[in-house]
Amino acid sequence: MAVDALKTQVDIYNTVFRPLHEEFSKEKIDDSEVESLIPVAKQTLFIIEGFSDIVDDLKFDEKRFRELIDTFIEDYELLQAFIKRLDPLKASHRQLIDISEKILDKLVKAQNDLGLIVVKHAYRD
Repeated sequence: MAVDALKTQVDIYNTVFRPLHEEFSKEKIDDSEVESLIPVAKQTLFIIEGFSDIVDDLKFDEKRFRELIDTFIEDYELLQAFIKRLDPLKASHRQLIDISEKILDKLVKAQNDLGLIVVKHAYRD
């Protein structure tokens, strides 16, 4: 049975991004929580960078690609709101902001890459 690379990549992404989702809902974030999120953010950045590298090799599935685009849009909005709650004057917060901004850039790139593939397949027929 062949490995579903898209499902595997999405599962990994969701696993590493989930702890960030939990922090998004907290009203206040203390310094120790921020420091504990830095490795999670680094791992998330690594995964989303890897996703961009393999997106062209994934088996096309329009429904799943569109769902993933929607997930990336939602995650972008949540992360953007989360960053606004951090204090850029604190070193750990600044580090998390910097990593998070890179994640935001990669989320946009992944959305665009997936969108282009969907459009290319739509006009192929």
